[in-house]
Amino acid sequence: VTGASDGIGLGYCKVLAEQGFNIIMISRSQEKLDSAAEEVKKQNKDVEVKTIAFNFNKPYSTESYKPIFDELDKYDISLLVNNVGYAGMIGENFHEQDPSQLVSVCQINIIPAV
Repeated sequence: VTGASDGIGLGYCKVLAEQGFNIIMISRSQEKLDSAAEEVKKQNKDVEVKTIAFNFNKPYSTESYKPIFDELDKYDISLLVNNVGYAGMIGENFHEQDPSQLVSVCQINIIPAV
């Protein structure tokens, strides 16, 4: 589950764990991931929970994603919840956006889905 440390992503983790799925939680902050993983484990003691800290807002390259690929290659993945997302331009006109904000929106919302 990407974007797993809070909100909808954490909700997915909890529901999937209740159904017996082992969980791999991916999000930016290891500290927030550790706290969220503890929450999931408390409710579902028989489920394995792994965490990967990764910032999807860095420029894409196969090398930048290598840490995720290397870790995920160790597991038989049956389901992906691609919840990571960013809406930096809510309430603003598109043509008035800082180009770096637009790049961030694309890097976070498009690249992980592909």
